[in-house]
Amino acid sequence: AGENLRNKFYYLYENLPFLTPKQFVFGAVKDFVHAEIKIDDIVRHLENASEKKILFTAYHNKNITLEALDNQGITRADNWKEIEAILL
Repeated sequence: AGENLRNKFYYLYENLPFLTPKQFVFGAVKDFVHAEIKIDDIVRHLENASEKKILFTAYHNKNITLEALDNQGITRADNWKEIEAILL
């Protein structure tokens, strides 16, 4: 788990320069986090998002249909460029 966390930290640090490490929050249980926007690769982690729910495509969610996601108010994104386009 430590290596995975380290990789996530450095990915965010290098690719999202408008964020500072003080703005990073890491956790396995995310249902208590209420936010306007949530981005995750697991549908249940998108609960409690008030404005946008974005499912980052991964091997374990690629078979979820766009119709099923739409019914839950979820937008699918295959990469960070798509997420940028959704948010901007």
